[in-house]
Amino acid sequence: MSPDPASLSPLGISPGDFDWARFGRVAEGRPWQGRTVVITGGTGFIGARLARKLALYGASVTIPTRDKSRTDARIDPNIRLRAWAPASPASVAAVCAGADTLFNLAYDFRRSGAANVALYRAIADAAANAGVRRFIQASSIAVYDGWPAEDLDENAPSDGAGQPYKMAKREMERDLEARVASGGFDAAIIQPVNVYGPFSEMWTDAQVERIRARGVALPSDFDGLNNAVYIDDLVDAFIAAGDLPVGGARRFIVTGPAPIPWAEMFAAYAEGCGQSVEIEEGQPVAETPQRPAALSSRLNGLITKASAMLASRIGTSRVKALRARIPMLGGSHGKPYRPVQENAAFYRSRAIVHADRAAAELCPPVVSAEEGLARTKAYIAWRFGSTEPKDLS
Repeated sequence: MSPDPASLSPLGISPGDFDWARFGRVAEGRPWQGRTVVITGGTGFIGARLARKLALYGASVTIPTRDKSRTDARIDPNIRLRAWAPASPASVAAVCAGADTLFNLAYDFRRSGAANVALYRAIADAAANAGVRRFIQASSIAVYDGWPAEDLDENAPSDGAGQPYKMAKREMERDLEARVASGGFDAAIIQPVNVYGPFSEMWTDAQVERIRARGVALPSDFDGLNNAVYIDDLVDAFIAAGDLPVGGARRFIVTGPAPIPWAEMFAAYAEGCGQSVEIEEGQPVAETPQRPAALSSRLNGLITKASAMLASRIGTSRVKALRARIPMLGGSHGKPYRPVQENAAFYRSRAIVHADRAAAELCPPVVSAEEGLARTKAYIAWRFGSTEPKDLS
């Protein structure tokens, strides 16, 4: 029997612990033995997997959290959750003290871009003052001006105007480059594409919930490409960045071995949750008129503020579980999920993201679309279905 999604989290801090051995790769040995690591954002999708791997490699990992309900959890002998108050310089400094490597994955989508930049600066200041040797910053492919319509590598323009998330991430990159140039510490910047796999809230779970509730319909001429990376390939790139002889705030785009056709990914997700893909001829333009941008912004602001208030009362994990169930409550009037209608420019794009630098200087991606989707389907069946997956390790 599959577990209740409310009992799950990437770190297994609640009763339904997640067995990563079934869904990921771990190299032999303990190459990080004796190293002390801080992972901000370590209770999230990417950070949790990174923490698990580093702990298996022998590192002593500290994960700061604002959710006090998590601080008494026993995660792993090598992983410690520690309460912090990001608005307090003393609290941030205490978390960074004694660390030789800091992975900054912290980004709170409930707050503004400016607030996230302020949080980044507080963490970077504390890391520099604490003598952290290596600072690894999580950025995004979204910093590039041509995303998602154009072919990209690290030399593509990235300083044009854009959405608040893009602007915030790019401001963090520029600030980090300046700190490294002035001798603050060594650093590397990781820019992932769409990250999928177990517990990917955006690129797996949210998609599956919609497909599970409504099915999915795709146009017959659908040939869009998804520049995607399986979670383990991304985590391996983060770990390799922590071992660079000299980082120098160098930027690394991280993607999978090859783009995955969106149609292939949607078919795998549908199969994983017991649904099917409907192919439509001559799909019309969107049936629902788009909300005005200002109204959309106000609605999103209200939703994020409500989420933040609720999380402070019942915990982040429970809020995520409640949000995951929203597509199951109706409101779609029996219509299937039509991703191409909702965002044709994104899902129809055939642009290619190139990650030759990361493959050469960090590590090449090894999880093929076939393997990544097989592992993800097994996770979907385990979390959302009614069958236990076979051991894929």
